Amino acid sequence: KPKPKPKPKPKPKPKPKPAPEPETQNKALVQTKAVQKRVEVDPKRNLEAIQKYIPKRVEFERAKAEILPVSFAELDNLALFLSKNPQRKLKIEGHTDNIGDSKKNLELSQQRAIEVAKYLKGKGVKNSQIISAIGYGDTKPIAKKDGRKYHPENRRVEFIIE
Repeated sequence: KPKPKPKPKPKPKPKPKPAPEPETQNKALVQTKAVQKRVEVDPKRNLEAIQKYIPKRVEFERAKAEILPVSFAELDNLALFLSKNPQRKLKIEGHTDNIGDSKKNLELSQQRAIEVAKYLKGKGVKNSQIISAIGYGDTKPIAKKDGRKYHPENRRVEFIIE
């Protein structure tokens, strides 16, 4: 008596592959500590809307306006975004902590904002896209509590993208 042929096992359904992200002008490469990801600017949002951007990795030499190399990836990504979106305009705001003389902090924050503008222009951002580079010193802290642990949050550069 012939043996019946065993029924073939059904093949498992392959997992669907995620659709590749379409490359658009509205995407910018964002560098976080150890991860790069693409962030899309909401196309439904009015291009004239203002967006505040506070990068986590734009750092300077202590008490100087010299941009540290750890900052280059973040600034390069911003330059790429602005180059691909020439209709966007940028305001650069420099800030310091409240350690030391307020007048010197104001001058330092202004120098840092100018250095960031120079760096971005060197990476291909048009002069017409950079509206201003202003230093505010220690006048606009985001961490208002006393104590050294809050100072790093106040030492920052902010970007206003219009």
